[in-house]
Amino acid sequence: MRNLRIISTILGRNAWQKPRVTLQILLRVRSSQVSKDSSTLSIPPGLENDPYDYTDGRWLHQDRIQRQARHVKFDFHALCKRVIELSPQARRVTHCEKKEGGSNRVFVFTLDNGERLVARIPFGIAGPRRYTMGSEVATMEYLRAKTTIPIPKFRDWSDETSRIGCEYMIMEHAPGVQLHGVWPKMNTHQRMLCIKALAKIIQQMTQLKFPALGDDFCIGAHTGTHFWDCDPTSPSSYTRTPPNRGPWSTIEEYNLALIDAGIAQIPDNPYVSDNNLSYRGSADEHLRLLEIARVIVTKQLPNTPQVRATSTRTLLHPDLHARNIFVSEEDPAQITAIIDWQSTSIEPAFRYVNYEPDMIDFLSRDSQYAGAIPIMSEETESLETKAKREKDIEICRKTYAVGLQAWSPALFLTKVLEEDYFRLLRFVPNSWAIGAAAIRQELIDLKHDWKKLDIPGECAYQPSSGELLNHKKDYEDLEVRHKLKLWLQDSLDSNGDGWVPTEEFEAAGEVHKSAFEIWLESSREEFENGEKEATEEWARELWPWDGNGKL
Repeated sequence: MRNLRIISTILGRNAWQKPRVTLQILLRVRSSQVSKDSSTLSIPPGLENDPYDYTDGRWLHQDRIQRQARHVKFDFHALCKRVIELSPQARRVTHCEKKEGGSNRVFVFTLDNGERLVARIPFGIAGPRRYTMGSEVATMEYLRAKTTIPIPKFRDWSDETSRIGCEYMIMEHAPGVQLHGVWPKMNTHQRMLCIKALAKIIQQMTQLKFPALGDDFCIGAHTGTHFWDCDPTSPSSYTRTPPNRGPWSTIEEYNLALIDAGIAQIPDNPYVSDNNLSYRGSADEHLRLLEIARVIVTKQLPNTPQVRATSTRTLLHPDLHARNIFVSEEDPAQITAIIDWQSTSIEPAFRYVNYEPDMIDFLSRDSQYAGAIPIMSEETESLETKAKREKDIEICRKTYAVGLQAWSPALFLTKVLEEDYFRLLRFVPNSWAIGAAAIRQELIDLKHDWKKLDIPGECAYQPSSGELLNHKKDYEDLEVRHKLKLWLQDSLDSNGDGWVPTEEFEAAGEVHKSAFEIWLESSREEFENGEKEATEEWARELWPWDGNGKL
């Protein structure tokens, strides 16, 4: 329900650090080593890419904005020197590997004493400056004090910019190997044991009671990006409503904050939009729907025992996927570390209604593991092989469900309840980005199932017949756009933002361009044949990524 962060005056977070000195960014360097006593520095071996720019991938949609949002200005050589200072007997960096995710840049340093340290630098889109880093450190320290969850120790961290020019965290490298790399090779029994161990780790988190009012920690403002202006593609202005970031005492207050987050994204200029299709909806329509949703989520839904039962304040790692889990190389069923605690927060349990570690359905054709394991085509796969694959998926899923039911009942309850209780809450913070038709459809579905869900009173949403008629066309357009995006993601092996590896960007761009032309041509044919009332402009507007002729 609220993010956990350190109050600097209580924990004394900089007590172990030396006095800080403002460091000038050094971009021109000459020597061949990074050492403690070097006066001239160079990029260490292994770091082939620019440490400041995002180089791991490109975007087929809003590429310039996305890459610019991940550019970080800092003093890389000051970071190298700090890493060396934190490792006893180390004199220089012998190798450095750069890794990038959606929210952070990571440098894995190998030092001449054999030790490996990991430095992580957050992008501006990761969350609010200072709060995000402090919250993560507090979460790690709190869990280390209250649980036995294996978490890498950090050597140093700073939410200020005076030492290297940006925030950073330096940690010990996680022991073991990434589960992502070994999961496809594990047998069914090993997978079952690993999932069971993961469920026990989840149990330790879900059994913690909040609010935490001890001597060392406090509950602070929520650092979730939907409560802050961190998304360069969907900026929040907070001119229509003031920031509502917590902490919150009740589920009603929390739900209200989600509504306020949605209102904050509605631009002052009602004509600002990435397209002119009616499913987007005007600013006034968004405000009207969100005001109706406000009544439902703050006065009606909280009165149901089902929502109350799943409102337990729950701290849970937001991304317990195989890339963030390390296991023993000798015994891959033994979890040795959980990394990346950024964005971990205290939420009502129902916020995790769709939460499932990605390795659970590793044999699914849609899984990210599909390319790493021998899954035959549907035409050539034998009935016996298909049955075994489906059985293994079911075993993994049941093992996880049984673990939740036994050790984390509030989370398990979210899996067996009707999702209609929670879907509206998932959509309202992003109302403007997804379109008014999406919010309206959630309200329609909720009204339809109102009695079945046993929600007291009469649903606050009572649409007219005219509204429902207009909505039908709007929602059809929204569904077409959504299906187009899913088709593009599958065809280009991308995600919803259009990300592809840098080395595949040019080829993916050509395929994307061809797909767009095919879509335009098919739309023209259908229009000319009278199969639908559409125009070329309609087809261009529905295309979800850059390439519609306007960008």
